[in-house]
Amino acid sequence: MKKEELESHLLVGRENAVCIDISNVSDIPGQVRHVIIQKGNDVLIKFKPYQLDESSLVFRKHYPSLDELILDMEAYLGQPLEHWENHSRTGKYPQPDDALVQRLEWTEFQRIAQQLVPPGFSR
Repeated sequence: MKKEELESHLLVGRENAVCIDISNVSDIPGQVRHVIIQKGNDVLIKFKPYQLDESSLVFRKHYPSLDELILDMEAYLGQPLEHWENHSRTGKYPQPDDALVQRLEWTEFQRIAQQLVPPGFSR
């Protein structure tokens, strides 16, 4: 993805948002992390049960600029903008994790999830 493509999707996309990552969460089996950039330089990191629409936990952060947002997300995802994929357009979803799904107490789930998001994100 290029910066211009991201900007275009944020301005004219169906939800004014782009999901740039959907991946299994190895530290919380059965959960999938969605990283979504919204118009206005906001990022949502959602943890959802595999193949369910409802979010279990959502973290949010506002960035002063798109450039700062991109730098932070490149570091968080471990890949440059050029390798990001627009999951909002492709609908690509990860294969199920073979790990057994373990039920965690809500406070333990929140604690682990908080450790898996970059600094500055809050619920």
